[in-house]
Amino acid sequence: MSEETEKFDQCIIHGKELDYYCPRHDEVICEACIESKHEGCRNLIDVDQISKDADLSELSDIKQAAADMEENIESFLKDQRENRTQLDEQKNNIASDIKHFRDKINDHLDRLQQDLMDDLSETHTKLAAQIEETIKDLENKKSKLASLIMNFDYITEEDKSPTNFIIAKKVKKELTRLTKPITVLLHSLRHSSLEFDASTEAELMVLEIESFGAIAISEKSSSLQLSSKNEDLKLNLNPARNIAEMKLKVKTDIRIKNKAQLSVQKCIILPSNQFLFVDEKNERLVIHDQDGSHHHDISVSSKPFDVVVIDPRRVAVTYGRGRQLEILDITKHKCDRIIKTGNDCWGISHRDGNLFVVVYRKGIEVISIAGQLIAVIPINVDHVFYISLHADKIYYTDWAENTVNCCDFNGDELWCYGYDNVVSEQGIATDAEGNVFVVGYRTNNVMVTSPDGRRYKVLLSGESDGLNWPTGLFYDAQGDRLLICNETDGYAALYDIE
Repeated sequence: MSEETEKFDQCIIHGKELDYYCPRHDEVICEACIESKHEGCRNLIDVDQISKDADLSELSDIKQAAADMEENIESFLKDQRENRTQLDEQKNNIASDIKHFRDKINDHLDRLQQDLMDDLSETHTKLAAQIEETIKDLENKKSKLASLIMNFDYITEEDKSPTNFIIAKKVKKELTRLTKPITVLLHSLRHSSLEFDASTEAELMVLEIESFGAIAISEKSSSLQLSSKNEDLKLNLNPARNIAEMKLKVKTDIRIKNKAQLSVQKCIILPSNQFLFVDEKNERLVIHDQDGSHHHDISVSSKPFDVVVIDPRRVAVTYGRGRQLEILDITKHKCDRIIKTGNDCWGISHRDGNLFVVVYRKGIEVISIAGQLIAVIPINVDHVFYISLHADKIYYTDWAENTVNCCDFNGDELWCYGYDNVVSEQGIATDAEGNVFVVGYRTNNVMVTSPDGRRYKVLLSGESDGLNWPTGLFYDAQGDRLLICNETDGYAALYDIE
């Protein structure tokens, strides 16, 4: 027997021989598996016994399935390599676009500069001409005054002759006639100067602009489909969860860094695997590391309510009655963009570069990252505070009606259920299969429902499970984990889903 075959004969979990077959789970198990996962399974069969009568006619189908999967992998490898080549082309195209964008800015600034230079030249010419005209007028009046002054050489105070008298009177009259316009002119003269009054708006714009833009990542599912030459063979590689058997196991306990009083409304797991908590009362985002220890706080502009990840460096935060949301760069602790919503804005989700925002009395608004309103999904959101997206469906909780709701992207209701054991539903999240996790705020519990809402199970309940006015929860698809937080006592926990 080869080393590889010996490995197949052993339980990969317990390292023991696989002695039993469980018909219920269609699985070969060891003795330790019975105690850990198959304690309630009946009709376990000894492997030696069942192998004698086993029908292995599907072995050729299994081989074909393996070959099909190998072919699928090769197709997807080709697709990913092409994607890699496309990324290089996109990089070059974007680099060209950035340069073109800069050239447009330069051209515009050059035009503004030339307009200002033309205005400077025109203003200078006009002022210079006015001053030259004034100088000419003053020189003319100075010449007339000089001629008049020459008459004083011919008259004296001692001369009592008629000629002296006549000249004195004429000089006085002429001087009086000249003095008035000269005085008016001298009083009207102003010293002109040229100054540059820089545009405050332009200066602020230059100081505030820290980037031409951002490089965003847009992802979509591959258009390739898994192929199989044998449609009769059903290999379920990702079996659907049985929510009746679903359990949560605490992985990490977290104590949110406390202040005088907390009001934690939402929690998420960042791409860095750090935990982010939204503390509404203290106007901050609180970051904790994977081990639960506090890392740092980010102060925000108002009272934050909900948050969603956009990319590894940016999140979008809603501000409830602040009637706006912000795109925040959490690596630089700064706001990239403010988007006004007009009415109170609460729950938020993100998909393909668009934000889905609960806006009071309006519905769910679909807004681009750039702030453009794309669509409004017309549903009654007067008592809706949290939403979650899965496939082509929107899931949300209604605080007043005590219901969990599901609608499509047109706003058409698909189902709506109330659950006796869960009251004042708050945070909501969906896993990869569309199972819906919901927090019961007043009942201090967490439940999961099937994608159609018809079946449900309470997973956590009461203070024995650490729940005390729970508000937010977040499903992490990468680790198949659930993060849950309480509102006021600073407790949160990360759970593995079993």
